[in-house]
Amino acid sequence: MARIPIPSRASLKCYDCEGRQRFLLKTTEFSTAPNVELLERIGHDSVRVYYDVGNSNSRGYDVAGEIRFLKDRIACFHFKDRDRYLGEGSIQFEPIAAAIKTIGYCGWIVMETANPSQDPVADAQRNGTYIRRLFGLG
Repeated sequence: MARIPIPSRASLKCYDCEGRQRFLLKTTEFSTAPNVELLERIGHDSVRVYYDVGNSNSRGYDVAGEIRFLKDRIACFHFKDRDRYLGEGSIQFEPIAAAIKTIGYCGWIVMETANPSQDPVADAQRNGTYIRRLFGLG
């Protein structure tokens, strides 16, 4: 069996989902097609992508297009916009949210957000409110 190439800046995380182990593949060195090739070579339903919209955007990838391409291969999303509140930085979250809705995703969105006010609770609430509004939840 051929060795599966794992990029140097990749991580594999394990978590429990409804009593089943799942593995999240987070890569930052390549875009969608190589991720899919790697997932297909691994060939197990329990390995999915942990998609980081901030890293993908900063590398110039078409984030919404990648989300639509990866579809059910995505286990979790990671939202950040560098040192800004979500929606106030360089990332256009509306097309990202539309792509997430299009693929029917209904899982976790993890925030890794800035703390401009130096009040982490208030800033997390502000970013959470922004995400809920993006998805029509508040």
